[in-house]
Amino acid sequence: LLGLRYSNISDDFNVLGTGGQGILTTLDIEAHTRNNLVGPQVGIRWNKQTGHWKIGSEARFMAAANFQQAWVDSAFTGGGGLIQAGTIVGGNDSTSDVTWAPLGELRLDVGYQVSKAVTLRMGYTGMVA
Repeated sequence: LLGLRYSNISDDFNVLGTGGQGILTTLDIEAHTRNNLVGPQVGIRWNKQTGHWKIGSEARFMAAANFQQAWVDSAFTGGGGLIQAGTIVGGNDSTSDVTWAPLGELRLDVGYQVSKAVTLRMGYTGMVA
């Protein structure tokens, strides 16, 4: 297998909190990351059929450039202690970068051919980025 591949991997992390009589009464943090991977891909594929049963495997490797974007939004409302009650402290930050990000993938599957048009398949896909 030879070709060009694009993959998108996203990650979102949210923390919401409240408190009682302590220093912290409300906390809101949101962190987001978007990874857009693009690059050439090579791979091999193997299939075998015995009667109605089909088995197959596939391995792929992508030498990718990762166009990454990350940002954080935060807000804190404190009561007592270091921050006066009702004070809102917030902020946001963002960054972007282009990095080398190799990607490997392995697929294994087995199928049973019920008819010419219908095959029941089950498999596993593992990915390392």
